[in-house]
Amino acid sequence: MKFLYLMLFFTVLNTVLSLCPITVDLEFRQEFSAKIRYLFFHYTLAPRPPKKDKKAAEEKPKESKIKTMLQKKGLAGFLEFIKELASVAAGTAKKIFAHLTIRDFLINICVSSGDAAKTAIAYGYVCSAVYPAVSVLFSNTNYNEYSVNISPDFSKGESSVEFNCKAKIKVIFLISAALYAFKGFIKMKKKQAA
Repeated sequence: MKFLYLMLFFTVLNTVLSLCPITVDLEFRQEFSAKIRYLFFHYTLAPRPPKKDKKAAEEKPKESKIKTMLQKKGLAGFLEFIKELASVAAGTAKKIFAHLTIRDFLINICVSSGDAAKTAIAYGYVCSAVYPAVSVLFSNTNYNEYSVNISPDFSKGESSVEFNCKAKIKVIFLISAALYAFKGFIKMKKKQAA
């Protein structure tokens, strides 16, 4: 009987933990700041403190695509990030993004280059990159509210970016996506073996 109670307890605990969301907080002010939270656990993805280990300096491990994206700086880095995020949301991770809830999404971009003609061209380029990417992102996710403001500044000499985003997804959907990917991997290996 104790075994059944123990089994029931772990089943309920597993269900509750899988229904709790993972929260991702992203900020960009000339460089990225990213934090992941689950229950009372926190992990900072970026900026990471530099490693002081000599062996780590000599052996440069291959960095993941996410780390590379989070190391981008300035307006060009942000534009590359938002385009990549939209392509992932519409492509390979579409199932995960369908269960993602985005809230407090804010983009404020001030485009400036010191020269009025260059500023106008840069403003058009930024608008043509950001608005379609945001549209693709929000057509593939759930969201509460968002704000995107892009404005040219003909007197300032430097562009600035302000970005905030909070996203939540339940662990059960991540587990489901991982199992689906694993199932596809097994099918691919069976085809290669045959």
